[in-house]
Parts: sequence; C-alpha cells; structure tokens
Amino acid sequence: MQYELKLIEAKQGVSIAKIRKEDPAISKALLHKALESVLNAYNIKNKPDTPEHYLDIIYMIQSKYYYMSIEEVLYCFRNVKQGKYGKLYNRIGLDTVSEWLERYDVEERTPHSVTSQVNTNNEHKSGFKPLEGEMIDIYRQFKSGKSAYHVSEESRKKKSNQEEQYRRYRQQYMVKKIQEQS
Repeated sequence: MQYELKLIEAKQGVSIAKIRKEDPAISKALLHKALESVLNAYNIKNKPDTPEHYLDIIYMIQSKYYYMSIEEVLYCFRNVKQGKYGKLYNRIGLDTVSEWLERYDVEERTPHSVTSQVNTNNEHKSGFKPLEGEMIDIYRQFKSGKSAYHVSEESRKKKSNQEEQYRRYRQQYMVKKIQEQS
C-alpha cells in the first residue's frame, strides 16, 4: 500500500538545501529517484535519456527550488501523474519539470504558506485560529469598521492632525534656517 502524502506533511520535510549541504550525493540520488518515478509513469519518447540530462534537471531543482522539501517534490510529481498540472505532449525536459514545480509553488505551496502564517499570527495575537473560509468574513468586518483590528476615524484624524502639526513645525524650522544663513 502506497503512503498518501498530503501537502501539510510534505511541507514539513527537510529542505533540499539542507540535504544537499549534509550530503550532496544523497540529495542527487533522492531527486533522481523522484524524477525517474514520474518519467517512468509515461510512455514518452522525448524525455531525458542521458545522465547529463538528468543532472541538468536535478541541478535546476537544487538551485531554483532549494527551499522545497524532497517530499514536496514527490507531492508535485504525484500531482503530475494525476494530471493536475495539465497534459503532457510527448516531451518532458528541463522546462517541463520547472513548469510543474513552478505551478505547484504558485498554486498550492504559497497559498498554503500564507494561510498558515496568517492563522499562526492570529493564534498568537488573540487566541483564535480562523479557518480559511472565515478569512473572508474577517476581511469584510474590517472593511465595514466592525473588526477589532479596525482603526477608528478618531485615531485617523488625530494622526492626521499630528502630521499636519509636524509639517508646519518643519516649514517654520526650514524658514528659520534659511534666514540664519542669509
């Protein structure tokens, strides 16, 4: 039975950069196995066929996506096998693999990271953790002025008044300095 990897679990893995720093050979071997697993799933004629082609792709992953974990790469490649990032048209190369990882990064990883960070920050500040669906409600409350995070009109006016006083003081100061120099 194959283990079903989930995004949250994949993100908790060890980064490619850390593995590469500890043992570059293991990093290459893991990425090579991951790459082979996705390439062997397709009967495509135009795919990397020499060790140099594999190494080019592996080095690209190590340099461009160093912050991802090996588990994330496996998660991305599993999604490729399921057709989540589009169909393959008889060609897999450096640009195709880069496109897969970029789509994973933009469409899944980043939104998950942002939502997790917002939830963590809110949890520390106020003791609650809103669900993703509740984020829209919090935003609407903020826009309507009913949120605890909303800045009142009085405090805005007070800040504006303070800024105006500072501008006047600065103007007077500059005039005084110019007069002293003359």
